[in-house]
Amino acid sequence: MDVLDLLADALDHLPGQQLDRTAVQVLHSRLAAVLVALEEDDSLDERLRAHIRRTVSTLRTCVDEFEIQGESKTMEALDAMWAAVLAAEAQSATPNRWTEFRDKFFIPTAAGLLANAPGLVMQLGQL
Repeated sequence: MDVLDLLADALDHLPGQQLDRTAVQVLHSRLAAVLVALEEDDSLDERLRAHIRRTVSTLRTCVDEFEIQGESKTMEALDAMWAAVLAAEAQSATPNRWTEFRDKFFIPTAAGLLANAPGLVMQLGQL
C-alpha cells in the first residue's frame, strides 16, 4: 500500500497540470456567493453553518495552492462542498437557493477548473 500511496502522490502532481484561471475566478466568486447565502439563511443550524464556512475555506486553499495540494485534495474539497450544499438544501427553510448552487455552480465550475480535465469530467459525471 505504501508504494501505491507514493504512486498516487506522484500522479497527483504531474508536471503541466494547472487550473484554468477563468474557472478559478468563477469558483471564487461562487464561493463568495455561498457565504452570502449562508449569512442570509437563518434556518440553518450553527454546526452546519460552521461546517460550510470551513469547507469554503478548504476549497479556496486547495485551489489557491493547487501546485501543493494537487488534484486529489482539490477534488476532495469540491466533494465536501457538494455535500455541504446538499445538507444546507435539506435543512433550509428556503432550499431553492441551495439547489441553485448545486445545479448551476459546482458541476460546471468544477468541469472547467482544470485546463486538461478529461479525468475530472468523468469523476464529476459519477456524482
